[in-house]
Amino acid sequence: MKRVWKVLLCVAIISSMLLTSVFAYPDLDKPGEGGIAEGNDHWVTLGNVENARDLGGYTATIDGKEYKIKDEVLFRSGHLKDADVSMLNNYHISKVIDLRTSLEALRKPDVKDSHIKNVSISMLTIPNLFVLESADWKTLLGAIKSGIMETWDANLYRQYIQDPSAYKATRKFFDEVLDSAGRGEPVLWHCTAGKDRTGIEAMLLMAALGCDYETILGEFLQTNVFYEGKAMERYDEVDKIIHIKAIATEFFKYEIVQKKWLEISMDVMKRMTNTSSNDEALDAYLTNVIKLSDVERETLRKAYLDGYAQVENTQSKSAQTFESLSDAA
Repeated sequence: MKRVWKVLLCVAIISSMLLTSVFAYPDLDKPGEGGIAEGNDHWVTLGNVENARDLGGYTATIDGKEYKIKDEVLFRSGHLKDADVSMLNNYHISKVIDLRTSLEALRKPDVKDSHIKNVSISMLTIPNLFVLESADWKTLLGAIKSGIMETWDANLYRQYIQDPSAYKATRKFFDEVLDSAGRGEPVLWHCTAGKDRTGIEAMLLMAALGCDYETILGEFLQTNVFYEGKAMERYDEVDKIIHIKAIATEFFKYEIVQKKWLEISMDVMKRMTNTSSNDEALDAYLTNVIKLSDVERETLRKAYLDGYAQVENTQSKSAQTFESLSDAA
């Protein structure tokens, strides 16, 4: 019996060595041209804060007209435990929205400053498997074949959209952003790594501003540009210790985001809103689930889109002039 185990162990070691020489790193989804905001390299320095970037430069299309999100007004990042307060103040960030759980925030608390309002809005507390529908089960069972991270994130990205506690938190998120928009102030939101929960809120905010899904997806995948090196390092570390590619790949996935995870959110959103396209689903979800009004969308667009407020004012004055001329006639 011992001899059999020794043979099996040798086979496992030899197979692992062969696999190491044949296979490269796991696939990594990267943003296409739509994920690059013209004239803005995205990344900002806030001290030792991971994945810190702003949404400036992305294109929003409203009534056939194109606008750009203003630079340095909408920031997303990882946790701010190691943030430099002076750098936050340099960007005039007066509000930080923390999407983590209270336990996460307790372990790595954000920096505090008299110029910054810290708001805590936890999107999820525990994984929820009690509101699954048949399509969700199919997705999760399929994800199980690809490993722990696939299964975990398939469920989380479903929950971010479907779970009542999550979309109620998103409504609170919009309330806080609207509060800042009303004063024309920059705002930053984050979770732990600034990729999943932060990415979902960035998606919905960009949709409210008028960005299409392809642009949103490109911005979402920028996380992989930032974390690619870290993901490869983690993969190498695990591979050297245990020589099992499947497990090393799980650690690699932990550091990144995947296009198919966001697509899971979109599939749930389509089902909830009875729509067929991603852009229709985003619009209907914001209207019917998040209860974002047209007036609130206007407030966000006037505050955070370059040139939008000026165009609106010009149109309003033209309408008033036309009414005056009509009355005079």
